[in-house]
Amino acid sequence: LEGAVQAAEVLNSCPKLRELKVGGSEIVDDDFVSAICAAQPALETLDISNTNVLTDAALFTIQQQLAATLRRLTLVYALKGLSAPAVLQLVEECQHLTTLKLNEEGGFEYYGDREFSLYPAQPHYVEIESVLQHRGGKLVDVEDEDQIGDDDEDGSDADETDDESGDESDEGESGSEDEDEMESGEGEESEDAIE
Repeated sequence: LEGAVQAAEVLNSCPKLRELKVGGSEIVDDDFVSAICAAQPALETLDISNTNVLTDAALFTIQQQLAATLRRLTLVYALKGLSAPAVLQLVEECQHLTTLKLNEEGGFEYYGDREFSLYPAQPHYVEIESVLQHRGGKLVDVEDEDQIGDDDEDGSDADETDDESGDESDEGESGSEDEDEMESGEGEESEDAIE
């Protein structure tokens, strides 16, 4: 509880915090997550990786406190005490959540029943993936530690999916800007740099 109190004191001094990465310590437990959520109800990105002391209570707190704002959640190497049904419930309740990062190697010994695990092709994994894809998001299954923070650090996960939907008005505008640059002789260096 001491770590949770210290976390609350620090986080209360940052009222506009939108992204928080914590983990790698046993201090990041359910009480710590509760303190984070209470102090920062506007968090959009939360990374609580590399801890094995979280329980479903932490997920319940997140869904209760951050449901209106949370867009990205990372639980890499943090799955040992969590159940797949609790992760699914969190994803369903946090309507703005579009990216969930986890790793299948990280635990999920939910009563020893593989059906309730988050291994790919298992029912809960498939349902979580479906919910996120329906929102234009994704379930990222991180295979190694090098991938934990690799994609979309700027938070543009869902925006990329929207761009792929074929919004032709943007393509037309950007194409004409490129043509204007080429006609004026500008942009030739940048074209070489891209190739």
